[in-house]
Amino acid sequence: MNNTIHNILFSPFFGIVLSLATYLIGKYLFQKTKSIFCNPLLIGIILSITFLMTLNIPFEAYDKGGTILKMLISPIESIIIGIALYEQIQILKKNWFPIVVSTVVGSAFAITIVFILGKFSKLSSDLFYATLPKSVTTAIALDIGSKFGWDSSLITMMTVTTGVIGAVIAPFVVKFIKSPVAKGLGIGTASHAVGMAKAIEMGEIEGAMSGLALSLAAISTSFVIPILLLLIN
Repeated sequence: MNNTIHNILFSPFFGIVLSLATYLIGKYLFQKTKSIFCNPLLIGIILSITFLMTLNIPFEAYDKGGTILKMLISPIESIIIGIALYEQIQILKKNWFPIVVSTVVGSAFAITIVFILGKFSKLSSDLFYATLPKSVTTAIALDIGSKFGWDSSLITMMTVTTGVIGAVIAPFVVKFIKSPVAKGLGIGTASHAVGMAKAIEMGEIEGAMSGLALSLAAISTSFVIPILLLLIN
């Protein structure tokens, strides 16, 4: 590898450009096919990994730019949560009890199921703890993990994977749900921002309620996980 190529690959712009390029390809494929399996984020991840492995490019080269993207996640997702709460504040005021109860119970249930399955399957401690905050936005999950010294890379992987899977299977699951409010709350609670993008495609009400659930689930999870760990210990 000559110096020019080495400098390009290990430049922070390489990881950023590769991520954006593969995501745009995924977005183009989704617009053309409208297939749930052509989720832009999923396609972007697959293409990025394939590109790096095919050309035998070390992960450290990509991570130069990937680290910058991870730094941007927290402020961007915090803004998304704030906007979602602000825009749906009237809906929250009118229906605060069922909305709050459903998102809190949903968040607690997701964490509890992951905890039970993790213990039953005897996951390694790093992977086990990385799965606990998987149903909230990456920014909140990383913030929770940082308080306990959990592996940030695993947390990011589990959180993104949860969002992508949720967005892919959501259209199948919500076929059995008639209420658009319930659809949005379920998707937002289970699969955060990636799922919310799919909910927006389903309808205005689904998208609005998904954004609201995303925000409330993030807040409730921030309290549920420390309490759960405190009870365990």
